[in-house]
Amino acid sequence: MKTAALVSISSGPRVRARTRQGRCFELAAKGLMRDPSWTLIHGVTHGLIAHAWLLKEGTVYDAVLDQHVSAREYEETHGAVIERQYKLKEAAEFMASTGCFGPWHKTSGIVNGVVHRKERTE
Repeated sequence: MKTAALVSISSGPRVRARTRQGRCFELAAKGLMRDPSWTLIHGVTHGLIAHAWLLKEGTVYDAVLDQHVSAREYEETHGAVIERQYKLKEAAEFMASTGCFGPWHKTSGIVNGVVHRKERTE
């Protein structure tokens, strides 16, 4: 298994959490709220797992791993495929209307062991 090279970033979202596994949508959304200059990504990793991460200028912040890595390395190492991208305003609207951190679209991945999605209510 290939290991991603860490990217040195002095200013970027860092999310404090005691537990991280299974909380990617929540932690990535909180990272976006801390630093809205990033883009929230909802996608799939390893070909089947729904996942959320942040992207900015060729750098990924994965809140579950609590690591900044180059986007290229992240794609290669985790097989990351972007399904949706959100800036803070749109993400906040989805969080408010669904009552959850995501995913807000029909994802091709498995979310915490279950294939599902929260529908946005108008």
